[in-house]
Amino acid sequence: MTFPREKIKETFQIFDPKKAISKSSEYYVDCDAVRGEEKNIASVIAGWIELCDTPAENYSHCLFTGHIGSGKSSEILNTKEILETNYNYHVVYLNAMEALDLNNVYPTDLLFSIANKLYEEKKLKLSEALLKNI
Repeated sequence: MTFPREKIKETFQIFDPKKAISKSSEYYVDCDAVRGEEKNIASVIAGWIELCDTPAENYSHCLFTGHIGSGKSSEILNTKEILETNYNYHVVYLNAMEALDLNNVYPTDLLFSIANKLYEEKKLKLSEALLKNI
């Protein structure tokens, strides 16, 4: 059985593994049942973040690993949605692959990218004098 080239291209563009999708997308596949979790992983992580909302010594870290297209970014976006909806957080999502040159990254590049994203989302207020100097 062969598939027309146009269909293969269209399918690849729809399911581009480099693009994160939200849980509301028609292409999202809920994998919670096969993970053996009572709750989805995004809810678990959002709960951890809420519990750790205390002084710096209690902060928590979470590492997402997996091959391209395995759903890491999608789960991060789901966690963002849960934190904003259920816990009244404002989460800033920064895709480093889009914002930075990953072959030449310096800490200042990351900090400026974060500051820029905060400014774009109107969460970082800058004075007019400072804006004129930038």
